[in-house]
Formats: sequence, structure tokens, C-alpha cells
Amino acid sequence: MPTLSPLRFAVAAGVFFANFNNALLWATYAAVTPTTAEYYACSEYTINLVALVFQIVFIPAAIPSMYAIDHLGLRPSVLVGTWGVTLGAAIRWLAVYAGGGPNVQLALLFTGQIIAAIATPFAFNAPTKVCALWFGDRERLTANTIMSLSVYAGTSTALALAPFIVSQDANNISKLNFVTFVIVFVTGFSSLLVFNKPEFAPSKSAAEVKHAIPFKLGLYSIAANPQFLLIFLSYGLTIGALDSYFTLISDYVTPYGYTEADAGGLGNITILFGTVSSLILGPILDRTKAHRRVLKVLPIISLLGSIGF
Repeated sequence: MPTLSPLRFAVAAGVFFANFNNALLWATYAAVTPTTAEYYACSEYTINLVALVFQIVFIPAAIPSMYAIDHLGLRPSVLVGTWGVTLGAAIRWLAVYAGGGPNVQLALLFTGQIIAAIATPFAFNAPTKVCALWFGDRERLTANTIMSLSVYAGTSTALALAPFIVSQDANNISKLNFVTFVIVFVTGFSSLLVFNKPEFAPSKSAAEVKHAIPFKLGLYSIAANPQFLLIFLSYGLTIGALDSYFTLISDYVTPYGYTEADAGGLGNITILFGTVSSLILGPILDRTKAHRRVLKVLPIISLLGSIGF
């Protein structure tokens, strides 16, 4: 008989903070790109690449991370994702003590960012597995929505925190790197709450996970599924556009007389309304199962918003 474990909320919290930290490192400089470029004595384009490293590295790292989650389990995968990101944050912070001038610090910044980017998929791909193994049928979409919102919570924190700490003074970038490391390090301990699976399955489908098709066969199966490819394309383009928007947000607005704090505020307005709509839609879709209809409507709304911007 399906049994819901009270530990499921702790597991979800561990995954939430792992992905929160991923986003925090990814978006650290999004709102303060001009000042960060001044600190590292490089172009704003170079600082944008610091963020884009996450997207570039994610593609080749995604498949081994999914394999690890399937074959090694949630706990080791999330631990790798969490503490790999923490190591990257530590390197970014300690770069200020390396000496050798801005070029050495910039090289270490990219090193830390690449390490964090490699680790990111090991936690980023975990929410659906957590939902499948730990949550009941009527809880899964809501749980997945909340864990997925961790990415935007981390992005929102970066957009608000960076302008506040930096205050358009390049000397404060090292302070921003230190604060970011502390947040990632402290919240990283929540990953110790993540376990592979509960003692008793929360649903019939969870009990049948061990009978799932092999990993390679699953990849071939979805690659040959036109419906999956349509969802993949629609979702990928939407998320790609949103990530680009956040990455370039200070580049968009500061040339028109807005401050870096204004850039962070604009990004947070976007996240606020997206979060509200997600929290409303999650429980509704859990009950109505109208996923296809929503997937058709939301990209159109996103397109109209992009045109208006």
C-alpha cells in the first residue's frame, strides 16, 4: 500500500537549495556586469561569458548527470552537484588572494565557474526523480514546481544582492564573491538530507520504477518521439530566451541611464510574476491534467512579452 514519508519534504528542501545555489552562481554578475568588467579589467562581453559557461557546459554534462541519477541514485548525485558548486564558489572568492593581477583573477573566475557548471546538472536534473520516488501522484506537479522555482529564487537573490553589495564600486566585487560563497556553503549542508528513496513507495508508479527501461533505450525512445521533441524545442527555446534575458539584463538597461539596481529590480519583477503564475498553475494542473493546453498558450504569452520588451 502506498505510504508517504515525512522525509520527502527534507529531500525536496535539499534539492531546492542545491538548485538555488546553482542559479546564485550563474546570475551573480547579471545585474552588475559593467562594474564587474571594470574590476576584472575586461569587456562586458567577457563577463557575460562567465554566465553563459553554465549553458555551454550543461549540454555535454547533462547526459552523464542523468545516468548518475538513474544508476547511482539521488543522494550521491545531489552531493556532487551541491559541493561541486561550492568548490566553484570558493575558487571565485579565493581568486582575489592569488596575486598576478586581473588576468589571473579572471582565469580563476572562469575556472571556478566551469567547475560549478559541470556540477550543476547533477542537482538540476533531480527534481523529477525526487517527485517520482518520494511524492504521491497528487503532489508531484506541485512539488516539482516548488523545487524548480529554486532556480528563480537563486536568480532573484543574485539580482537583488549584487547591486546592494557592489553599489557600482568595483572594489566591492570581491565582497560579493565572499558573500556568495558563504551562502552557498551554509545552504549546501541541506544536501545531507537527500536520500535515494523512501522505505515504502508513495505510489504504485514509484514501486514500479525498478522495472523502468534501460537508460540507453530510454534516450533512443525519446529521441524518436516527435511529441517529446516538440516539447523539448518549445521548452528549450523559452528557457534559453529567459536565461539570455537575465544574463544580459544590465547590458540592456544601463546604456539608457538606468542603474544596476534598476536592472536587478526589473529582473526581479519578471521573476515575481513568473513565480506567482507557477504557484497558481501547479496545483491546478495537478488536478485538471491540462498540460498540453497550457504548453500551447504559455510560449505565445512569452513571445508577446518579449516583443513588448
